[in-house]
Amino acid sequence: MAAPMNHNNKVTLAKNNLEKFKVSCGIDPEDANSPHVIRGVTETWPCISWSVSKLGELVGNKLVKFRIGLRRIRNGKVLWESLCSYEEAKLSDFEEWCSLSQGTLSQQNPLRKYDREKFWCYADYKYMKDLFCDKQQIFEAIPWDSLGLNGYNGEQSTIWIGSSRAHTVCHQDAYGFNLVAQIQGRKKWYLFPPEQTDCLYPTRLPYEESSIFSEVNITEPDLTIHPRFQDSTPHVIVLEPGDVLYVPRHWWHYVECLDTSISVNCWVELENDHLSRLHESVTRMLVYGLLHHHPQQNDLNPDWLNPTETLTSYNTNLLYLENSLEILKQLNGQRKAKGEASDKWDGREAGISFKSHEPVERKLMSADSSEEHILRDGMLLDDEKQGVGQVVKGEDMERKSSKRTRSKLSLESRKRKQCAMTVSRIPPISVDEMLGCKYTENGGGASKDKDREDRGIMEVLTQCVTDPRVVAMVTDLLLEKLQNR
Repeated sequence: MAAPMNHNNKVTLAKNNLEKFKVSCGIDPEDANSPHVIRGVTETWPCISWSVSKLGELVGNKLVKFRIGLRRIRNGKVLWESLCSYEEAKLSDFEEWCSLSQGTLSQQNPLRKYDREKFWCYADYKYMKDLFCDKQQIFEAIPWDSLGLNGYNGEQSTIWIGSSRAHTVCHQDAYGFNLVAQIQGRKKWYLFPPEQTDCLYPTRLPYEESSIFSEVNITEPDLTIHPRFQDSTPHVIVLEPGDVLYVPRHWWHYVECLDTSISVNCWVELENDHLSRLHESVTRMLVYGLLHHHPQQNDLNPDWLNPTETLTSYNTNLLYLENSLEILKQLNGQRKAKGEASDKWDGREAGISFKSHEPVERKLMSADSSEEHILRDGMLLDDEKQGVGQVVKGEDMERKSSKRTRSKLSLESRKRKQCAMTVSRIPPISVDEMLGCKYTENGGGASKDKDREDRGIMEVLTQCVTDPRVVAMVTDLLLEKLQNR
Protein backbone atom coordinates (compact mmCIF):
# COMPACT_ATOMS: atom_id res chain seq x y z
CA MET A 1 0.00 0.00 0.00
CA ALA A 2 1.90 2.93 -1.27
CA ALA A 3 1.36 6.66 -1.12
CA PRO A 4 -1.57 7.75 -3.31
CA MET A 5 -1.13 8.90 -6.87
CA ASN A 6 0.36 12.37 -7.33
CA HIS A 7 -1.74 14.02 -10.01
CA ASN A 8 0.10 17.33 -10.15
CA ASN A 9 1.68 18.28 -13.46
CA LYS A 10 4.79 19.60 -11.73
CA VAL A 11 7.64 17.11 -11.76
CA THR A 12 9.46 17.04 -8.41
CA LEU A 13 12.41 14.73 -7.80
CA ALA A 14 14.23 14.60 -4.46
CA LYS A 15 17.60 13.61 -5.89
CA ASN A 16 19.50 15.35 -3.10
CA ASN A 17 17.58 13.31 -0.54
CA LEU A 18 18.38 10.07 -2.37
CA GLU A 19 22.08 10.90 -2.48
CA LYS A 20 22.13 11.71 1.25
CA PHE A 21 20.21 8.52 2.04
CA LYS A 22 22.72 6.57 -0.05
CA VAL A 23 25.65 8.03 1.85
CA SER A 24 24.02 7.68 5.29
CA CYS A 25 22.92 4.05 4.88
CA GLY A 26 25.10 2.67 2.09
CA ILE A 27 21.97 1.69 0.16
CA ASP A 28 21.31 2.83 -3.42
CA PRO A 29 17.49 2.92 -3.86
CA GLU A 30 17.85 2.87 -7.65
CA ASP A 31 20.13 -0.16 -7.59
CA ALA A 32 19.40 -2.07 -4.36
CA ASN A 33 18.37 -5.67 -5.00
CA SER A 34 17.66 -6.75 -1.44
CA PRO A 35 15.77 -5.53 1.64
CA HIS A 36 17.93 -4.28 4.51
CA VAL A 37 17.40 -3.87 8.24
CA ILE A 38 18.95 -0.78 9.86
CA ARG A 39 19.62 -0.96 13.57
CA GLY A 40 20.76 1.68 16.02
CA VAL A 41 19.62 4.80 14.20
CA THR A 42 16.29 5.30 16.01
CA GLU A 43 17.60 4.90 19.56
CA THR A 44 17.63 8.68 19.97
CA TRP A 45 14.28 9.28 18.24
CA PRO A 46 11.62 10.61 20.67
CA CYS A 47 9.04 8.19 19.22
CA ILE A 48 10.94 5.19 20.62
CA SER A 49 9.20 5.80 23.98
CA TRP A 50 5.70 5.69 22.50
CA SER A 51 3.11 3.19 23.69
CA VAL A 52 -0.56 2.71 22.86
CA SER A 53 -1.38 4.24 26.23
CA LYS A 54 0.73 7.34 25.57
CA LEU A 55 -0.71 7.86 22.09
CA GLY A 56 -4.21 7.32 23.51
CA GLU A 57 -3.63 10.17 25.97
CA LEU A 58 -2.48 12.44 23.14
CA VAL A 59 -5.51 11.89 20.90
CA GLY A 60 -8.03 11.65 23.74
CA ASN A 61 -11.57 10.83 22.60
CA LYS A 62 -10.79 10.92 18.90
CA LEU A 63 -12.29 7.89 17.15
CA VAL A 64 -10.10 5.67 14.99
CA LYS A 65 -11.38 3.12 12.48
CA PHE A 66 -10.13 -0.39 13.32
CA ARG A 67 -10.15 -3.37 10.97
CA ILE A 68 -11.04 -6.66 12.70
CA GLY A 69 -10.39 -10.13 11.33
CA LEU A 70 -10.23 -13.78 12.36
CA ARG A 71 -6.90 -14.92 13.79
CA ARG A 72 -6.87 -18.10 11.73
CA ILE A 73 -7.91 -18.52 8.09
CA ARG A 74 -7.58 -22.04 6.74
CA ASN A 75 -7.78 -23.80 3.36
CA GLY A 76 -5.43 -21.37 1.69
CA LYS A 77 -7.97 -18.54 1.63
CA VAL A 78 -6.97 -14.88 1.84
CA LEU A 79 -8.73 -12.64 4.34
CA TRP A 80 -9.36 -9.67 2.06
CA GLU A 81 -10.08 -6.33 3.70
CA SER A 82 -13.63 -6.43 2.32
CA LEU A 83 -14.23 -9.59 4.40
CA CYS A 84 -13.17 -7.91 7.66
CA SER A 85 -15.35 -6.07 10.16
CA TYR A 86 -14.79 -2.39 10.98
CA GLU A 87 -15.33 -0.53 14.24
CA GLU A 88 -14.65 3.02 15.34
CA ALA A 89 -13.06 3.17 18.78
CA LYS A 90 -10.63 5.22 20.85
CA LEU A 91 -7.04 4.15 21.23
CA SER A 92 -7.77 3.75 24.95
CA ASP A 93 -10.51 1.24 24.00
CA PHE A 94 -7.99 -0.69 21.93
CA GLU A 95 -5.45 -0.69 24.77
CA GLU A 96 -8.10 -2.00 27.17
CA TRP A 97 -9.13 -4.70 24.66
CA CYS A 98 -5.51 -5.84 24.28
CA SER A 99 -4.68 -5.94 27.98
CA LEU A 100 -7.84 -6.98 29.86
CA SER A 101 -9.82 -10.22 29.82
CA GLN A 102 -13.07 -10.25 27.87
CA GLY A 103 -15.28 -10.20 30.95
CA THR A 104 -13.63 -7.14 32.47
CA LEU A 105 -13.94 -4.82 29.46
CA SER A 106 -16.14 -1.77 29.98
CA GLN A 107 -19.64 -1.94 28.58
CA GLN A 108 -18.97 1.14 26.43
CA ASN A 109 -15.99 -0.41 24.63
CA PRO A 110 -17.00 -0.96 20.96
CA LEU A 111 -14.45 -3.79 20.68
CA ARG A 112 -16.03 -5.75 23.52
CA LYS A 113 -18.00 -8.00 21.14
CA TYR A 114 -14.82 -9.40 19.59
CA ASP A 115 -13.13 -12.23 21.50
CA ARG A 116 -9.39 -11.50 21.57
CA GLU A 117 -8.69 -15.24 21.37
CA LYS A 118 -10.46 -15.41 18.00
CA PHE A 119 -9.96 -11.97 16.47
CA TRP A 120 -7.23 -9.42 15.84
CA CYS A 121 -7.67 -5.67 15.64
CA TYR A 122 -5.75 -3.21 13.43
CA ALA A 123 -5.65 0.58 13.01
CA ASP A 124 -3.70 0.33 9.77
CA TYR A 125 -2.52 2.86 7.20
CA LYS A 126 -3.48 5.95 9.19
CA TYR A 127 -2.02 9.25 8.02
CA MET A 128 -0.34 10.85 11.02
CA LYS A 129 -1.18 14.35 9.80
CA ASP A 130 -4.87 13.38 10.13
CA LEU A 131 -4.67 11.45 13.39
CA PHE A 132 -2.39 13.99 15.12
CA CYS A 133 -3.40 17.09 13.16
CA ASP A 134 -2.74 19.53 16.02
CA LYS A 135 0.25 17.78 17.62
CA GLN A 136 3.37 19.15 15.92
CA GLN A 137 5.66 17.52 18.50
CA ILE A 138 4.44 14.11 17.31
CA PHE A 139 5.66 14.81 13.77
CA GLU A 140 9.05 15.95 15.02
CA ALA A 141 9.41 12.72 17.02
CA ILE A 142 10.08 10.87 13.74
CA PRO A 143 13.18 12.55 12.23
CA TRP A 144 13.66 10.64 8.98
CA ASP A 145 16.29 13.29 8.14
CA SER A 146 18.73 11.35 10.34
CA LEU A 147 18.75 8.87 7.42
CA GLY A 148 19.43 11.66 4.94
CA LEU A 149 15.80 12.37 4.01
CA ASN A 150 15.67 16.10 4.64
CA GLY A 151 12.15 17.42 5.19
CA TYR A 152 10.71 14.00 6.04
CA ASN A 153 9.12 13.51 9.47
CA GLY A 154 5.84 12.26 10.89
CA GLU A 155 3.84 14.64 8.72
CA GLN A 156 4.77 12.55 5.66
CA SER A 157 4.28 9.25 7.49
CA THR A 158 1.58 6.72 8.23
CA ILE A 159 1.14 4.83 11.51
CA TRP A 160 0.09 1.21 12.07
CA ILE A 161 -1.24 0.06 15.46
CA GLY A 162 -2.29 -3.58 15.76
CA SER A 163 -2.80 -6.53 18.06
CA SER A 164 -1.15 -9.94 17.79
CA ARG A 165 -1.89 -11.67 14.44
CA ALA A 166 -3.15 -8.47 12.80
CA HIS A 167 -1.79 -8.51 9.27
CA THR A 168 -1.64 -6.85 5.87
CA VAL A 169 -2.46 -9.00 2.82
CA CYS A 170 0.56 -9.72 0.62
CA HIS A 171 0.92 -6.95 -1.96
CA GLN A 172 3.29 -4.95 -4.11
CA ASP A 173 3.44 -1.15 -3.87
CA ALA A 174 3.49 0.64 -7.20
CA TYR A 175 5.66 3.59 -6.18
CA GLY A 176 8.98 4.36 -4.54
CA PHE A 177 10.76 2.56 -1.75
CA ASN A 178 9.48 2.09 1.78
CA LEU A 179 11.08 2.78 5.17
CA VAL A 180 9.45 1.27 8.27
CA ALA A 181 10.41 2.12 11.85
CA GLN A 182 9.30 -0.36 14.51
CA ILE A 183 8.32 1.53 17.69
CA GLN A 184 6.62 -1.01 19.99
CA GLY A 185 6.23 -4.77 19.83
CA ARG A 186 7.44 -7.06 17.06
CA LYS A 187 6.38 -7.42 13.47
CA LYS A 188 7.21 -10.21 11.05
CA TRP A 189 7.87 -9.37 7.41
CA TYR A 190 7.85 -11.80 4.49
CA LEU A 191 9.41 -10.15 1.43
CA PHE A 192 9.61 -11.44 -2.15
CA PRO A 193 11.63 -9.98 -5.04
CA PRO A 194 9.74 -8.55 -8.04
CA GLU A 195 11.29 -11.26 -10.23
CA GLN A 196 9.04 -13.77 -8.43
CA THR A 197 5.79 -11.98 -9.23
CA ASP A 198 4.46 -15.02 -11.15
CA CYS A 199 4.89 -17.17 -8.03
CA LEU A 200 2.58 -14.84 -6.09
CA TYR A 201 -0.39 -14.86 -8.50
CA PRO A 202 -0.96 -11.09 -8.79
CA THR A 203 -4.46 -9.65 -9.01
CA ARG A 204 -6.00 -6.17 -9.24
CA LEU A 205 -9.26 -7.33 -7.66
CA PRO A 206 -10.04 -6.11 -5.10
CA TYR A 207 -8.84 -2.87 -6.69
CA GLU A 208 -6.85 -0.35 -4.69
CA GLU A 209 -4.88 2.37 -6.43
CA SER A 210 -1.13 1.76 -6.10
CA SER A 211 -1.48 -1.78 -4.64
CA ILE A 212 -1.21 -5.07 -6.51
CA PHE A 213 -2.42 -7.91 -4.31
CA SER A 214 -1.40 -11.57 -4.19
CA GLU A 215 -3.99 -14.35 -4.24
CA VAL A 216 -1.77 -16.51 -2.01
CA ASN A 217 -2.31 -17.02 1.71
CA ILE A 218 1.38 -16.58 2.56
CA THR A 219 1.48 -18.38 5.92
CA GLU A 220 -0.93 -21.20 4.99
CA PRO A 221 -0.83 -21.54 1.19
CA ASP A 222 -2.86 -24.09 -0.75
CA LEU A 223 -0.35 -25.44 -3.26
CA THR A 224 -3.05 -27.21 -5.25
CA ILE A 225 -4.36 -23.75 -6.22
CA HIS A 226 -1.05 -21.88 -6.22
CA PRO A 227 1.66 -24.46 -7.02
CA ARG A 228 4.19 -21.89 -8.28
CA PHE A 229 4.36 -20.32 -4.84
CA GLN A 230 6.64 -23.16 -3.72
CA ASP A 231 9.27 -21.89 -6.18
CA SER A 232 9.52 -18.52 -4.41
CA THR A 233 12.38 -17.64 -2.05
CA PRO A 234 11.06 -15.29 0.65
CA HIS A 235 13.24 -12.99 2.73
CA VAL A 236 11.94 -13.14 6.33
CA ILE A 237 12.72 -10.73 9.16
CA VAL A 238 11.32 -10.04 12.62
CA LEU A 239 11.44 -6.31 13.34
CA GLU A 240 11.91 -5.23 16.95
CA PRO A 241 11.65 -1.78 18.57
CA GLY A 242 14.43 0.43 17.24
CA ASP A 243 14.72 -1.36 13.89
CA VAL A 244 14.16 0.34 10.53
CA LEU A 245 13.36 -1.81 7.50
CA TYR A 246 14.25 -0.74 3.97
CA VAL A 247 11.85 -2.25 1.40
CA PRO A 248 13.14 -1.81 -2.17
CA ARG A 249 10.89 -0.66 -4.99
CA HIS A 250 8.32 -3.23 -6.17
CA TRP A 251 9.20 -5.86 -3.54
CA TRP A 252 6.19 -7.90 -2.44
CA HIS A 253 5.50 -8.10 1.29
CA TYR A 254 3.18 -9.73 3.78
CA VAL A 255 3.31 -8.27 7.31
CA GLU A 256 2.00 -9.69 10.61
CA CYS A 257 2.09 -8.36 14.17
CA LEU A 258 3.58 -10.81 16.66
CA ASP A 259 2.65 -8.65 19.66
CA THR A 260 0.68 -5.46 20.21
CA SER A 261 2.62 -3.34 17.79
CA ILE A 262 3.23 0.25 16.72
CA SER A 263 5.16 1.06 13.56
CA VAL A 264 5.58 4.13 11.38
CA ASN A 265 6.52 4.25 7.72
CA CYS A 266 7.10 6.64 4.85
CA TRP A 267 7.31 6.11 1.09
CA VAL A 268 10.03 7.90 -0.83
CA GLU A 269 9.35 8.65 -4.50
CA LEU A 270 11.77 7.71 -7.26
CA GLU A 271 12.11 9.15 -10.74
CA ASN A 272 10.83 6.04 -12.50
CA ASP A 273 7.60 6.20 -10.48
CA HIS A 274 6.11 8.36 -13.24
CA LEU A 275 5.86 5.37 -15.56
CA SER A 276 4.25 3.37 -12.75
CA ARG A 277 1.70 6.17 -12.28
CA LEU A 278 0.77 5.85 -15.93
CA HIS A 279 0.28 2.10 -15.43
CA GLU A 280 -1.97 2.87 -12.46
CA SER A 281 -3.99 5.40 -14.47
CA VAL A 282 -4.57 2.85 -17.24
CA THR A 283 -5.55 0.19 -14.69
CA ARG A 284 -7.99 2.59 -13.05
CA MET A 285 -9.67 3.37 -16.37
CA LEU A 286 -10.07 -0.35 -17.13
CA VAL A 287 -11.40 -1.35 -13.69
CA TYR A 288 -13.84 1.53 -13.40
CA GLY A 289 -14.93 1.21 -17.02
CA LEU A 290 -15.97 -2.41 -16.52
CA LEU A 291 -17.42 -1.70 -13.09
CA HIS A 292 -19.62 1.20 -14.20
CA HIS A 293 -21.08 -0.81 -17.10
CA HIS A 294 -21.87 -3.94 -15.14
CA PRO A 295 -25.62 -4.33 -14.45
CA GLN A 296 -24.93 -5.41 -10.85
CA GLN A 297 -22.19 -2.91 -10.09
CA ASN A 298 -23.62 -1.97 -6.69
CA ASP A 299 -23.49 -5.60 -5.58
CA LEU A 300 -19.94 -5.97 -6.86
CA ASN A 301 -18.45 -2.97 -5.07
CA PRO A 302 -17.49 -4.89 -1.90
CA ASP A 303 -15.63 -7.53 -3.95
CA TRP A 304 -14.18 -5.38 -6.71
CA LEU A 305 -13.06 -2.39 -4.66
CA ASN A 306 -10.98 -2.40 -1.50
CA PRO A 307 -12.79 -0.63 1.39
CA THR A 308 -10.13 2.10 1.27
CA GLU A 309 -11.01 2.92 -2.35
CA THR A 310 -13.58 5.59 -3.26
CA LEU A 311 -15.56 5.47 -6.50
CA THR A 312 -14.55 8.22 -8.93
CA SER A 313 -16.16 9.43 -12.14
CA TYR A 314 -15.07 8.78 -15.70
CA ASN A 315 -13.97 12.41 -16.10
CA THR A 316 -11.85 12.26 -12.95
CA ASN A 317 -10.16 9.03 -14.06
CA LEU A 318 -9.53 10.48 -17.52
CA LEU A 319 -7.90 13.53 -15.93
CA TYR A 320 -5.58 11.23 -13.94
CA LEU A 321 -4.58 9.51 -17.17
CA GLU A 322 -3.99 12.77 -19.06
CA ASN A 323 -1.87 14.18 -16.21
CA SER A 324 0.23 11.01 -16.01
CA LEU A 325 0.85 11.17 -19.76
CA GLU A 326 1.77 14.86 -19.59
CA ILE A 327 4.31 14.30 -16.79
CA LEU A 328 5.92 11.43 -18.69
CA LYS A 329 6.01 13.54 -21.84
CA GLN A 330 7.83 16.31 -19.96
CA LEU A 331 10.39 13.88 -18.56
CA ASN A 332 11.02 12.18 -21.87
CA GLY A 333 11.39 15.59 -23.52
CA GLN A 334 14.01 16.55 -20.97
CA ARG A 335 15.86 13.27 -21.49
CA LYS A 336 15.73 13.57 -25.26
CA ALA A 337 17.27 17.05 -25.01
CA LYS A 338 20.10 15.54 -22.96
CA GLY A 339 20.53 12.63 -25.36
CA GLU A 340 19.20 10.10 -22.82
CA ALA A 341 16.84 7.21 -23.48
CA SER A 342 13.10 7.74 -22.93
CA ASP A 343 11.02 5.61 -20.58
CA LYS A 344 9.91 2.31 -22.01
CA TRP A 345 8.47 -0.41 -19.83
CA ASP A 346 10.46 -3.59 -19.45
CA GLY A 347 8.64 -6.49 -17.83
CA ARG A 348 11.87 -7.65 -16.20
CA GLU A 349 11.87 -4.51 -14.04
CA ALA A 350 8.74 -5.71 -12.25
CA GLY A 351 9.65 -9.38 -12.49
CA ILE A 352 6.79 -10.09 -14.87
CA SER A 353 6.88 -12.71 -17.61
CA PHE A 354 4.22 -14.54 -19.57
CA LYS A 355 6.26 -17.71 -19.13
CA SER A 356 4.60 -18.25 -15.78
CA HIS A 357 4.88 -22.05 -16.06
CA GLU A 358 8.65 -21.89 -15.81
CA PRO A 359 9.95 -22.34 -12.25
CA VAL A 360 11.93 -19.51 -10.71
CA GLU A 361 15.60 -20.32 -10.24
CA ARG A 362 16.31 -20.68 -6.54
CA LYS A 363 19.23 -18.70 -5.22
CA LEU A 364 19.58 -19.93 -1.67
CA MET A 365 22.53 -19.13 0.54
CA SER A 366 24.50 -22.23 1.47
CA ALA A 367 26.81 -22.80 4.37
CA ASP A 368 29.87 -22.86 2.11
CA SER A 369 28.93 -19.77 0.10
CA SER A 370 31.00 -16.63 0.04
CA GLU A 371 28.37 -14.82 2.10
CA GLU A 372 28.88 -14.31 5.82
CA HIS A 373 26.53 -16.26 8.09
CA ILE A 374 26.33 -15.07 11.69
CA LEU A 375 23.76 -16.41 14.14
CA ARG A 376 23.64 -13.96 17.02
CA ASP A 377 22.58 -15.68 20.24
CA GLY A 378 21.30 -18.57 18.08
CA MET A 379 17.99 -16.74 17.84
CA LEU A 380 15.04 -18.66 16.47
CA LEU A 381 11.44 -17.49 16.40
CA ASP A 382 8.98 -19.41 18.55
CA ASP A 383 6.74 -20.81 15.83
CA GLU A 384 4.10 -22.50 17.95
CA LYS A 385 1.60 -19.69 17.59
CA GLN A 386 2.65 -18.44 14.15
CA GLY A 387 2.74 -21.78 12.35
CA VAL A 388 5.98 -21.04 10.54
CA GLY A 389 9.49 -22.43 10.51
CA GLN A 390 12.90 -21.13 11.45
CA VAL A 391 13.56 -17.44 11.08
CA VAL A 392 16.96 -15.85 11.49
CA LYS A 393 17.23 -12.15 12.21
CA GLY A 394 18.45 -10.18 9.22
CA GLU A 395 21.25 -8.47 11.13
CA ASP A 396 22.67 -11.87 11.99
CA MET A 397 23.14 -13.02 8.40
CA GLU A 398 24.93 -10.15 6.70
CA ARG A 399 26.26 -10.23 3.15
CA LYS A 400 29.51 -8.52 2.29
CA SER A 401 28.94 -5.12 0.73
CA SER A 402 29.98 -4.82 -2.90
CA LYS A 403 33.13 -2.88 -3.82
CA ARG A 404 30.94 -0.53 -5.80
CA THR A 405 28.85 0.41 -2.77
CA ARG A 406 31.88 0.79 -0.53
CA SER A 407 33.61 3.06 -3.00
CA LYS A 408 30.67 5.46 -2.89
CA LEU A 409 30.81 5.83 0.87
CA SER A 410 33.15 8.43 2.31
CA LEU A 411 35.45 7.45 5.16
CA GLU A 412 33.42 9.65 7.48
CA SER A 413 30.11 7.99 6.60
CA ARG A 414 31.63 4.51 7.04
CA LYS A 415 32.80 5.46 10.52
CA ARG A 416 29.33 6.80 11.33
CA LYS A 417 27.79 3.57 10.10
CA GLN A 418 30.07 1.47 12.30
CA CYS A 419 29.56 3.61 15.39
CA ALA A 420 25.91 4.64 15.18
CA MET A 421 24.06 1.95 13.28
CA THR A 422 24.33 -1.33 11.40
CA VAL A 423 22.88 -1.92 7.93
CA SER A 424 22.39 -5.56 6.97
CA ARG A 425 20.89 -7.43 4.06
CA ILE A 426 18.07 -9.90 4.65
CA PRO A 427 18.87 -13.23 2.92
CA PRO A 428 16.37 -15.50 1.15
CA ILE A 429 15.10 -18.85 2.39
CA SER A 430 12.90 -21.51 0.79
CA VAL A 431 9.14 -21.74 1.25
CA ASP A 432 9.62 -25.08 3.01
CA GLU A 433 11.97 -23.41 5.51
CA MET A 434 9.53 -20.55 5.99
CA LEU A 435 6.55 -22.82 6.64
CA GLY A 436 8.36 -25.69 8.33
CA CYS A 437 6.99 -27.86 5.48
CA LYS A 438 3.43 -27.13 6.68
CA TYR A 439 0.99 -26.11 4.00
CA THR A 440 -2.52 -26.91 2.88
CA GLU A 441 -3.18 -29.84 0.57
CA ASN A 442 -6.83 -30.06 -0.47
CA GLY A 443 -6.29 -33.01 -2.77
CA GLY A 444 -6.50 -32.92 -6.55
CA GLY A 445 -8.39 -30.17 -8.29
CA ALA A 446 -11.48 -29.96 -6.08
CA SER A 447 -10.49 -26.65 -4.52
CA LYS A 448 -9.60 -25.28 -7.96
CA ASP A 449 -13.08 -26.12 -9.26
CA LYS A 450 -14.72 -24.56 -6.22
CA ASP A 451 -12.60 -21.45 -6.66
CA ARG A 452 -13.79 -21.10 -10.25
CA GLU A 453 -17.42 -21.55 -9.22
CA ASP A 454 -17.09 -18.70 -6.72
CA ARG A 455 -16.13 -16.21 -9.44
CA GLY A 456 -18.42 -14.68 -12.04
CA ILE A 457 -17.20 -14.47 -15.62
CA MET A 458 -17.14 -10.67 -15.41
CA GLU A 459 -14.81 -10.74 -12.44
CA VAL A 460 -12.43 -13.19 -14.15
CA LEU A 461 -12.48 -11.09 -17.32
CA THR A 462 -11.61 -7.98 -15.30
CA GLN A 463 -8.74 -9.79 -13.61
CA CYS A 464 -7.36 -10.75 -17.02
CA VAL A 465 -7.74 -7.28 -18.54
CA THR A 466 -6.14 -5.57 -15.53
CA ASP A 467 -3.30 -8.08 -15.14
CA PRO A 468 -0.08 -6.03 -14.69
CA ARG A 469 1.43 -7.73 -17.76
CA VAL A 470 -1.52 -6.71 -19.92
CA VAL A 471 -1.56 -3.16 -18.53
CA ALA A 472 2.15 -2.82 -19.26
CA MET A 473 1.67 -3.79 -22.91
CA VAL A 474 -1.34 -1.49 -23.23
CA THR A 475 0.73 1.35 -21.79
CA ASP A 476 3.54 0.74 -24.28
CA LEU A 477 1.08 0.71 -27.17
CA LEU A 478 -0.56 3.90 -25.87
CA LEU A 479 2.78 5.72 -25.70
CA GLU A 480 3.76 4.46 -29.16
CA LYS A 481 0.51 5.61 -30.79
CA LEU A 482 0.62 8.99 -29.08
CA GLN A 483 4.19 9.53 -30.31
CA ASN A 484 3.08 8.84 -33.89
CA ARG A 485 0.16 11.29 -33.79
